[in-house]
Amino acid sequence: MNNFLDEYLDYVKKYLIVNYTETKFSCIDIDKEKLFIYDEDESPLHNSVIYLNQKLLNSISKNLKLLEIGCGIKSIFLDSKNNQFKIKDGLDIHEKDFRGRETLANLIGSVANIPTRSDFYDYCISNQSIEHWFEYNVSLSAGLSEISRVLKNKNGKMIINFPLFLHGKSEFAKGNIEFILKEISNYFLIKEITFIYSESRKYKGWKKCGQDIYRIRSHVKQKGILSTPESIVCEIMGEKSTYNKKYKILKTSKILRFINLYKDYTFLELIMKIFNKLLSFRK
Repeated sequence: MNNFLDEYLDYVKKYLIVNYTETKFSCIDIDKEKLFIYDEDESPLHNSVIYLNQKLLNSISKNLKLLEIGCGIKSIFLDSKNNQFKIKDGLDIHEKDFRGRETLANLIGSVANIPTRSDFYDYCISNQSIEHWFEYNVSLSAGLSEISRVLKNKNGKMIINFPLFLHGKSEFAKGNIEFILKEISNYFLIKEITFIYSESRKYKGWKKCGQDIYRIRSHVKQKGILSTPESIVCEIMGEKSTYNKKYKILKTSKILRFINLYKDYTFLELIMKIFNKLLSFRK
């Protein structure tokens, strides 16, 4: 393993041992998964999510009820040829994506107000969406609380994956796993946490997203990790533990979404963002 992943994952492991003693911790180098066919036209993060979805689909029993949050236009779970589930619903805030393609959603709405009854689904799955909730005025607590509500009380499971050191809400961009776990643990018993990466393909996706190295490094630097972060995927599996209060739902315009994207930045991070943008125009 390379220097950054060595340091970061070692830190996370030690943190879990102290704070989440019952949580199973695992790391997967996708290069070593012989049965997985890596798509060289896609990023390591995209391949990681596909691998996790295939692995999960193979482990889920048949005739269960499943909800996918932020399903978008493609889903291995909602595929019309997949008859594994008794009920399979897709939730998305958009009927069409930014390219005009219809999403797979049969439920249109926000994760802060899922249009279905309580205590209903066996599984709730979310691929790479949680880091974007804040853009639509949805806090982590509001979304997680609503997911908890619609999951079955006795054995409802949430499986949620997200990128670290890429983009989205600052805690995700900076790899602040402590904050993310704390928010999730308010509603779920965290049973498993998995990190997945490609050893041979170092991926600084944050560069492609126009993030500044100062912003990306700021959190891990406080932990004594000085090497340059690489973008990786984290997946968390939790079991429903409680359902708390309902949150007020706020409408989100395109302008407000733009404001939400950048109010998360410090003044220095904004200056660096603008500076890097100007440099890219000159190239």
